Amino acid sequence: MMVAELQHLPTINGHASFHPPDWNFASPNKPDYFERVHEYAARHKLTELCQLDLTTGKWESSPPE
Repeated sequence: MMVAELQHLPTINGHASFHPPDWNFASPNKPDYFERVHEYAARHKLTELCQLDLTTGKWESSPPE
């Protein structure tokens, strides 16, 4: 969230005082995480998602399929 805030990037996987009813991004290390991201993006017509790997510091232009 801090990186998103500092870079003025909207984020779908941040933490706030509430979660939208269809928010399903808990447990990001589970194998179906990216599937859940893509389903959410399709449902809300979100495009141009990106991903930051905090381990390597590498940005990807879109999450893996």
